[in-house]
Amino acid sequence: MVTDRGTRAGALGAEVILREGAMPSNRRLGTALICVAAAELIATAGMAGFIAAAAPKSRLAAQLAEHGSVGMLYRLGFVSASLLSLAFLTMLVLLLAARGREAMRLRDWLAILFLPMYATCSIIAYMSQYVVLPVLIERDPSGAGAWYFQDERSIPVALDLLGYAFVAIALGLFAIGFHQHEGIWRWIGEVMLLVAATSFAAFIVLAAGARSAAGLVSITSAVLMMPLAGLAIALGLQLRHPPRPKPVIRLC
Repeated sequence: MVTDRGTRAGALGAEVILREGAMPSNRRLGTALICVAAAELIATAGMAGFIAAAAPKSRLAAQLAEHGSVGMLYRLGFVSASLLSLAFLTMLVLLLAARGREAMRLRDWLAILFLPMYATCSIIAYMSQYVVLPVLIERDPSGAGAWYFQDERSIPVALDLLGYAFVAIALGLFAIGFHQHEGIWRWIGEVMLLVAATSFAAFIVLAAGARSAAGLVSITSAVLMMPLAGLAIALGLQLRHPPRPKPVIRLC
């Protein structure tokens, strides 16, 4: 004969079993993750589209001789690049928040220290193209070439690839924590590792003196950030509408 007390205890145990392994619902965090990742994809498209439409020359002297300036489309391309960096950093923070504070380890806190370094390098590299470069062209056209991003020998290119090295270290450390989980978490960790590997490779190739090759590798790394944003959107959708766990029947 089963008592009411035993029935309640069994029901409580069944409830714990059903919830085991479920992804907690967090609509606000999921929405933020979707919006930021989508903003990253839009900024990436804007950066590539505006710069491609501008078709800048590889040397500033040739650019000025033909067009007289770098042009508005060129500047908009690097405004988009600045927004891309901001969205990417925000997305990383939200991904960590989705994993939960209790899952943070020492390696994650160490990785966070490299994010401001990446931000500083990328902000200087990209903002210089629409803030510093136009002023230098007006005042000192001969010296402005050192700040022209399309020139592989320029200061912004070196800063950009240094920033890639910093974010590579951060992503490599973050990826360990994501890779320890199953499902979409593991996929995020694997893409993080790919971005980290190509980003750091770009810096190594630059240090070896092959600036053109470093630029190509960095483009590969930037392209790999797009599937990472896609996975972030998928995770955001799961956080908003978590899948129901499969029931588990345990016989005592």
